[in-house]
Amino acid sequence: MEIKNLKQTTQSPFLNSFNLEINLDNGKDFTYYFASRKPFESVRKRIFDHKKTTDAVRCVPYFYKDNEIYVVLLKEFRYVANEFIIGTPAGLVEEGESEIEALHREIFEEIGAKIKKIDKSFGACYTSIGAIDESVACFYIEIEPDFGNQHLDQTEKINFFTTKLSLLPDVLKDVTDYQSRYLLEAFYYEQENKNLKEKLAKLEK
Repeated sequence: MEIKNLKQTTQSPFLNSFNLEINLDNGKDFTYYFASRKPFESVRKRIFDHKKTTDAVRCVPYFYKDNEIYVVLLKEFRYVANEFIIGTPAGLVEEGESEIEALHREIFEEIGAKIKKIDKSFGACYTSIGAIDESVACFYIEIEPDFGNQHLDQTEKINFFTTKLSLLPDVLKDVTDYQSRYLLEAFYYEQENKNLKEKLAKLEK
């Protein structure tokens, strides 16, 4: 199988349709359709030169209060669903930004927080590679506990709320954003595993 050519078929400032012209192993021609937020040259380099980039960042922000961990979640209006969706802070990496710079900017815009510590990073992964080439890097971040002054774009409608880590499993029932749910579950179970190890270590003493 060989990818012969790439064509951009729409001209939108935010999301465009692309065609891949492919020659299959049986000699037949095949056209594959997908979407991308990236300009043509970046899409071309990703496919033909295997030059991967991080398109967006997502994170689980948390802070400590009274020796307990609290997680910050968003309730954001999403146009495609025409409803508010519970999830985690996320946003696109702008031209010239690093992942970390984008992370600081997005967390400041969406919940008005400053990052105290970045605990863990999951390297950029594709979100729905069958339809779009977007890749997202995910993080756990500890934030300063004094936050709340949002700096949103006029097109954004985002509310936020906090929950104790111990109550997160109940909240997860209402999280319908796949990436957010996976990241929150991973964070919860890692923290629970850490607590269990600490308790066992005390018992062994």
